[in-house]
Amino acid sequence: MNMKRIILIVIVLCLNLALFSQKNGYNIKITVSDIPAEKVYLMGYVGTETWTADSAVVAKDGSFVFRSKTALPKGFYHVVGTDEKEYLEIVVDKTSQFSIKTTMAELRSKREIKKSPENSAFFEFQKATLMTVLTPTARESVYRSFADMSPASLLSVFLKAMSRPSEEARSDTFFLCNRYFDQIDLNDERLLHVPMVPKKVMDYFNLLPLSPDSMVKYTDLFLQKIDNKEVERYYLAQLFKHYSDYVPNYDVVLVHLYDTYCVGGKCDFLDDSRLRIIGNRVKRARKLMPGAEVPEIVSYGADGNTISTADLKSKYLLLWVWDPDCDDCVELTPKLNKIFEENAAAYDFDVYAVALTEDFDLWQNFVNENNLAWHNTSLAGGEANFDLQEYFDIMTTPFVLLLDENRKIVAKQFGINELLQLMR
Repeated sequence: MNMKRIILIVIVLCLNLALFSQKNGYNIKITVSDIPAEKVYLMGYVGTETWTADSAVVAKDGSFVFRSKTALPKGFYHVVGTDEKEYLEIVVDKTSQFSIKTTMAELRSKREIKKSPENSAFFEFQKATLMTVLTPTARESVYRSFADMSPASLLSVFLKAMSRPSEEARSDTFFLCNRYFDQIDLNDERLLHVPMVPKKVMDYFNLLPLSPDSMVKYTDLFLQKIDNKEVERYYLAQLFKHYSDYVPNYDVVLVHLYDTYCVGGKCDFLDDSRLRIIGNRVKRARKLMPGAEVPEIVSYGADGNTISTADLKSKYLLLWVWDPDCDDCVELTPKLNKIFEENAAAYDFDVYAVALTEDFDLWQNFVNENNLAWHNTSLAGGEANFDLQEYFDIMTTPFVLLLDENRKIVAKQFGINELLQLMR
């Protein structure tokens, strides 16, 4: 597509957009000649999830109408048939009373759009990006042209939100942490109904440094940017979901969010069941926070006698919960043993290992073959004094905690190659 023509289209559409305003309800008539579907659905978005906004029966001439006295949330919508094919995408923003006419043969190339300059602009944008898909420079020019078309329009706000920083900026940790949202209007509720934007927003939290302090800091800074209550509710729900994953250090952020918002009564977006589940998860997570004291563990050794962590007086104690049937445990336990043999005296640390197995021979054969000289216990001789899996919320093995001389948590679920650094 010729760039001069694109610029001319942008200017004309920009002038027309100001002439229309949203009325109560909506009346959207669409005709797609030769459409094979007998019934169609108007599908909207809440974040990346879809919902059915309306449905309509297709007439013989290919026409159908979505109509209601209740207004639609402003955002992007797509029309899907009973054949599960997506036929076209539309915008509901300043206008929700309009018509679109096209044919199956010209669905992506030609449409007659009445009373909706924003859908005319959206369609021209779609065509322009399709025409420039193989020329990145021209494609970026198209984005910029349409983004500047009408600053308050949903299309413009969307395109600015999706703009890409330079390669240099994308590789800069400071930029990612502090400037990521420069072009995203987080308080524009319309963007909750455009799936690409909430996805881009939530991608940010996968880019953050994984240290607990950094995640708490930048999560708070993100939420402080939001004044719109509906937007805040949506992203709080997404953050609770994100930080509920069993990822090392996520518990710190989950507890922080719970204490800041749920205790303060801002978690009404969670039903009672979900709030109870998160509350129980937070309760367990507090036991694993840095500084939390770990109770005395008493488990059985190979001779049938118990070994207690209370009897171990080293400056640091490593709790190693493993299983001889676990591939990662089989690989990592000998490596940890080598670190222990070479550094235990210098760093004054000990290892208290609990094998989650009832197979005594499998456990002992592994211990003997690998010369594990630390404190070896297992469930093969009997249950420990409390359920370690339940108490520590152990989902996978190996599970590791580093405790200080007062048996308070220094770190959890870290790589064994990080052990010596943590004790310096």
